[in-house]
Amino acid sequence: MPLHLALGLLSVTHSAQASWLQMCAADAVSSMVTMATMTATDGTQRNLGLVQEISPACHSVAFPLPLHTATAIYMVGAELLAPSVQEVQVIDEVRGGNSSIVAVRSGKADKVQDFTDRHPVPLGDNLLPTLTERAYGVEERVQVSRIEGGLLVQCAAGRRAAGVALRSPWYLTKAELLVRVQGRGRGTFAVNLTDTNSRKIDDVAARLGTFNAGTRGGVFPLLGDGLNRREWDSLTLECPLHQTEFVLESVILEARLHPVPPRSTWVWDAQQWQETPLDVFKHAAQHGIGLVHVTVPVHNGVVQHHERLASFARQASQHGLKVWAVDGDPRMVLSGEHAAAVDRVRAYLAYNAKVDAEAAIRGVQFDVEPYLLAEYATAPAMWDKQYLALAEAVHKAAQDLPLEWAVPFWWSDKPELLQALALFTSGLNVMNYQTDAQKIYRSAVPFLDWAATHGKQVRIALEAGPIEAQRASRYKRAAKGQLWLVSMDDFAIMILLDAPYTNPYGHAFELAGVDIDDGHTVSFKGREDQLRKLIPTLELRFSAWHGFAGLALHELSP
Repeated sequence: MPLHLALGLLSVTHSAQASWLQMCAADAVSSMVTMATMTATDGTQRNLGLVQEISPACHSVAFPLPLHTATAIYMVGAELLAPSVQEVQVIDEVRGGNSSIVAVRSGKADKVQDFTDRHPVPLGDNLLPTLTERAYGVEERVQVSRIEGGLLVQCAAGRRAAGVALRSPWYLTKAELLVRVQGRGRGTFAVNLTDTNSRKIDDVAARLGTFNAGTRGGVFPLLGDGLNRREWDSLTLECPLHQTEFVLESVILEARLHPVPPRSTWVWDAQQWQETPLDVFKHAAQHGIGLVHVTVPVHNGVVQHHERLASFARQASQHGLKVWAVDGDPRMVLSGEHAAAVDRVRAYLAYNAKVDAEAAIRGVQFDVEPYLLAEYATAPAMWDKQYLALAEAVHKAAQDLPLEWAVPFWWSDKPELLQALALFTSGLNVMNYQTDAQKIYRSAVPFLDWAATHGKQVRIALEAGPIEAQRASRYKRAAKGQLWLVSMDDFAIMILLDAPYTNPYGHAFELAGVDIDDGHTVSFKGREDQLRKLIPTLELRFSAWHGFAGLALHELSP
């Protein structure tokens, strides 16, 4: 029940009203102790909290519990009010014994992997154990069986196409790949690919070539001009027309290698590049870095410390380093802040116009993360629209200056946003802050494919700096709970309480458990050697995409 509908009921049942939930404009006079502040995309703010007396300048509704029972109030996404939500997770960031809520989301069961929700095909692994075999051919002249060491394919003589289809649980990426088929036997076999558009299994979407089984297999470049890679269905081995057999031992997809781009990093403290530039250059040389993003002070539309920046950039160029500016703050997404962002870009252009090419800023990266604003969850589509408006304004101002945006890896779930962003950027820097190699690869592929689709560049960033511990509190739907979800003025509000109570306005959730993440799943801090060993493997795999612009290493120590 929405709060405003519950007001009449509470007026009757709680004649000695303990408190009120109140929402006010930021400049309204109120006796509330503000427990939450909501910012609109135009920068205007509202305060939300509990009070004992109503303020006529605010919207107030009855709250059935005393003030002290509420421990936190937080604006959440409206989707949490849906009857289907059975679990809510509250994420706290823990710092020095204190904690602050950074996210509230619904708990979702893991998806069952099926054909419509597949992972990208792994590179360098033998896929045969994951493929499902099936003989095909109207003459039924092929028998297939699993044996120790591989898959036995026995072909009888015939006049029609026949063979074995190996159905894949993976999808093909837009990388340049090599298909390596290995085994032992005799006869000449054709290697084909089919997709879900094929009407029957012997329809060929992409013919890779043939190999003589006596030579233990073959290696084929994956071109597949007629193949829908996202809907790749099967690899087929087509038997010759005479009797023969072949033991398939492995099917491996490998990256078709290209030169590995230099790595990049960030220097967030301007004093570091101003006062100890040799330390920056030494660090870059140690880690194979060819591009450094630096914070460039700008005041009143003018780059500060002009000569220092020019000197640093010239020295960097002599050390084989390109210098980019990095800017960003979540509040940049507010419509009233767009002009300031544009002015910063114009300041970089004005600086470049005064210096020689070696001293120039080579590009700009914007690290604007609107989802860090608590209000983002209340209307993500509206905030995304503001983000794109900012990107368009900055892109227009940047002229020919390369421009990229830092985005989180989970934005692969926002294909419409990424498609629109392609119009306003030279590329993306994907904050792929994970430590599991398989997850890093799977999360990077959608963005590398995005680069291939739009002719852009993508850097894949890994984290090696300190990460604050996070606490995930899990709440399950219950008759009484310490977490309430309520609606007020079309906003969804979460209220945390000191004990379980029945929620007269909607759903209650009872604490079911608490998980602590110390950051080991996000950052390689303390395990830098593990990262250094992983880097070359990732670079070789990612180099199969022309749009791969290199790894970005965040706070990797010497």
